Amino acid sequence: MKFIFNLQRKYLFMMVGFVVASLAPSGWFLMCRLFNYEATHQGIYLYMFLSTAISLGAFGFIVGSYQDVLFRFLEQDNLTILLNQKAFFRKADHHYQLGVRYKDYLSVIMMDIDNFKDVNDDNNHMVGSAVLKKVGFIISEGLRETDVAARFGGDEFVICLPRTDLVMAGVVAERVRHVIEATTFTYKEFNIKVTASFGVAAMKCTANGSVEMIAERADHLLYKAKDAGRNQVVLDDDPAFFDVEKHGA
Repeated sequence: MKFIFNLQRKYLFMMVGFVVASLAPSGWFLMCRLFNYEATHQGIYLYMFLSTAISLGAFGFIVGSYQDVLFRFLEQDNLTILLNQKAFFRKADHHYQLGVRYKDYLSVIMMDIDNFKDVNDDNNHMVGSAVLKKVGFIISEGLRETDVAARFGGDEFVICLPRTDLVMAGVVAERVRHVIEATTFTYKEFNIKVTASFGVAAMKCTANGSVEMIAERADHLLYKAKDAGRNQVVLDDDPAFFDVEKHGA
């Protein structure tokens, strides 16, 4: 049995497929032997149709379940419950293209934890990981179903807010900032407080722009927030960037 589960998945699924495919004729054979069953051609066809459909449906469910796990593994950050950077841009770009179609706005929030290196140095890296997990949970808790959030790398996070202008994105960022500041992060005997800095940029979606452009702008504003003293939200104040179509590329 252990040998079977150590097989490569392609061979394991091939074996499962053979077993599932044999269920229908095997069932028919047993019915005939046990009940001396003699059926019309229509009865045989009906039985084979139903049993084959159920068998192949079960096999498809097994394969699909493995595929769901695989996709979650490929798209999810390995520490938090958020997406990874690659999955973020793929999903955010989908929302940007919808924004282009409907001439709507899209906002991006870039944030990171203030003095996160000190969290690791003064405590340990397990405490730092616990903080990152909790921050990821705080971010995800306050988002809409259409919003996209990811761990961008290290202690930096990114949030995409479709159909959201700069002012409303600032409200979201401030709410997340406040919750992080008010939270006591615990891990075993460690109890620590952290703060976070935020940069917020928005753009009217046009063919001249992209999610990458908004993210780069938000990242620039994030560093302005850190230079200004940390634990604050800095909004974009460049109207030309906010509306590229109106002011030109």
